[in-house]
Amino acid sequence: MRIKTIEKLFPLDQCYKSIKSYIESQYEIDENSYISGSNLLLLGIDIKDKTVVIRASIDESMNRTYLSIIVLQTKELQNSIIEKEVKDVVKSIGKALFKIISKGGEAGIGVINPFIGLAIKGLKFAVIKYGLITTEKQLFSEILNILYEKFGYNDVLMEYPFSITELDGNWELWQDSYHPYLTSIENRLMANRDTSIKTYRNYDFALPEDQNQRIFDLIIVEEKEKKFISHNVSTGLIPRKYAEKFIQRKARKAEYGTHFLQITFVYCNRLTQPLSLIQLTNISEEIGNFAKIFQQKNKDKYIAITPRVIFLSLFGYAENIHKYLQNNNYGEIQGVIPIFVLPPINNCWHNYKEVENLNKKEEKELEEVTQIVRMDAQWSGSYKIAKLQYDKLSEKKKKFDMYNEISTEWNRILNINLADELLDIVNNKNKIKNRVIEYNA
Repeated sequence: MRIKTIEKLFPLDQCYKSIKSYIESQYEIDENSYISGSNLLLLGIDIKDKTVVIRASIDESMNRTYLSIIVLQTKELQNSIIEKEVKDVVKSIGKALFKIISKGGEAGIGVINPFIGLAIKGLKFAVIKYGLITTEKQLFSEILNILYEKFGYNDVLMEYPFSITELDGNWELWQDSYHPYLTSIENRLMANRDTSIKTYRNYDFALPEDQNQRIFDLIIVEEKEKKFISHNVSTGLIPRKYAEKFIQRKARKAEYGTHFLQITFVYCNRLTQPLSLIQLTNISEEIGNFAKIFQQKNKDKYIAITPRVIFLSLFGYAENIHKYLQNNNYGEIQGVIPIFVLPPINNCWHNYKEVENLNKKEEKELEEVTQIVRMDAQWSGSYKIAKLQYDKLSEKKKKFDMYNEISTEWNRILNINLADELLDIVNNKNKIKNRVIEYNA
């Protein structure tokens, strides 16, 4: 199965007509196909070759359209989901598929979840045996091109060969286990924030030649203008080197970007084993490289791009990841990006270096030297001594305030204290294990 989340509402009646017009030249459109409100089901059956299942739904609250395609071998379907002796094979297959789709956690006709897999015995091996992945890819690509052109839509991020194709079972098998937490993250992120933030669910970075999709479960893009850069350099929220780049470019009067971009990638581990250190470092490094290339391709708009990654793993993390996060702090080692891991590993959930606040003695001292710096003449000996201590203590306080702001904000967004509960670790682990066993049976 191939999936697509489109960050725009497409009118499904027009989608149905466009997809039907394209499919019916190759397949017989089954009578159980329908368009109803916010849901679409289209079944195309070629009795001698393949059967196509296309599903779509819309979410008006998030301004999204969900679309999926499954291509099946008709002969295999005939042997597995209908009785041996039937008069009309095509009609019987369509009726059986409709029943399976309606049973898969749905409420019957008019309600479709495009991202739920079809419970058909031997489906995995039939797909591999007949090479149906290629057909799925070709059909889906053409359908998306038709819809994109019709409704004026384009994917905003560039393609990139992220090493995120490995999984146990199939993608949709894990979907309902991670979905509640992903939704929680997205909702908390969007609460009380401005319109500069845009989120993308199930974003596929696959290259045109890729057979498999390369999906990040959630992408968070936040864009800030030049004034944001200037205002926040002194706080340390934006590295000074980026501000210096901006000043240099402005001096040269070159047409470089005046926006600062933050991209957060959320990746869900879909293996029934702990996320390994090599997986974590590979994905993190790839995200860093992606950001560099993306910035170069868009340097007329973006002065700098800061990436970060959030890992979710029902089956936990390799033991050496805890130590890696402690020893590879963002901002301390070149090339290391911000990393968050959920659920936390022994209360460790990020690779930011923890910074201590001023103690009471230092707070009092800062107040005293601040007064001296304000009142004494710059040439006096007391001023020079006080200024050195003022710089030292104020820098320490500034670093703590920055760390505290980041830590507090992401603690709120990720709901750290309830991560285990939101992921429902125990129940979901058992459910996933059973599903993978059934999938491979």
